[in-house]
Amino acid sequence: MDINIAKKIKAIREELGYSQTDFSKHLSIPQSYLSAIEAGKKTLTVKFCSQIHDQFNVNMNWLLSNSGNMFESKESAISEMKLDLSKETSEEKKVDLTLTLSVSQLKSLNFM
Repeated sequence: MDINIAKKIKAIREELGYSQTDFSKHLSIPQSYLSAIEAGKKTLTVKFCSQIHDQFNVNMNWLLSNSGNMFESKESAISEMKLDLSKETSEEKKVDLTLTLSVSQLKSLNFM
């Protein structure tokens, strides 16, 4: 795994003031898995990236490409979701996009 991403995961955890144990509990992953990620021994999964984004509003552009801030504002995340949905013409694709959102994200988009 890219050692820079491993360092970023640790930086996120430390910025939030969590121990590995507490951080891993919030993400519902074993502490040993988090430790291996931070050490660069395990690769990030899509599920892990989604969890860290959903739980802590981590900016995926920052995590994966150094673009933007560590955390995204709630408003920018909502605007981005609305833009993605408005650009999509296929109803099936809109449903697929909507199914990937959390309950709180759906509420903020007035879907619930």
